[in-house]
Amino acid sequence: MLVRSIVRLIISPSTWIIIVLLIALVFYISRNKKAACRMLVASVILTIILSTRLLPNLLLENLEYHTDCIPPESYDSIRTKNIVVLGAGHTDAPDIHGIARLSNSAIGRLAKGITIYRQIEGSRLVLSGYAGRTEISQARVMAEAAISLGVNPDDIILLESPNNTESEAKAFAVRFPGEREAIIVTDAFHMRRALYLFRGEGISPVPAPSNFLVIHDNKRYLSEFLPNPGNMDKLGIALHEYVGLLWAKIKK
Repeated sequence: MLVRSIVRLIISPSTWIIIVLLIALVFYISRNKKAACRMLVASVILTIILSTRLLPNLLLENLEYHTDCIPPESYDSIRTKNIVVLGAGHTDAPDIHGIARLSNSAIGRLAKGITIYRQIEGSRLVLSGYAGRTEISQARVMAEAAISLGVNPDDIILLESPNNTESEAKAFAVRFPGEREAIIVTDAFHMRRALYLFRGEGISPVPAPSNFLVIHDNKRYLSEFLPNPGNMDKLGIALHEYVGLLWAKIKK
């Protein structure tokens, strides 16, 4: 857990900018004002580059659109009945109830899973996610939300021990030893790693991505090409996924 936090800090674009600013401060304190000015200029240029949409969108597009997904109108032709919704964060705050306990990402995933569930007769939702530092697992929070949205409780199966994508794939393989296919619901940027890990457990995954960060349309606005802190968040997400995918392949 500590190693993961350190890696996340290292690959964060904000960390890079802070490092450049600290170097500028060191030069300034050592009375090398020319070098300090150069580093300040470098930090401004770096901030502009990292906060425009070009780089994060380029990296995210390769993650989100790397595979052909089955269109919604063809879901009923899928043979498997297992719809696996991967965990994405929740809270057990006493003053928050129902679906509001789920993170925005988890809500998007659950909505996608329920949509597919309603299109495939006889299907079931396999909801995954551990409790973390809370008193209730995310799988159970998602189940309560799904039931409130009309899903039959008998069509819900919980995987409450997995704490990451790798353990989710392993837990599914153990829980359904005879199943060799499953519909995987997760964020589009996370799908590539999820498919790789499920295939590693002998499962043939059917991708059903949600929460796309890169949207293809023909409309363009000037504001899209201006620096925006949100683009640095996207870049951090993309880098985290590439590092996670690399680590998964190294472990295999």
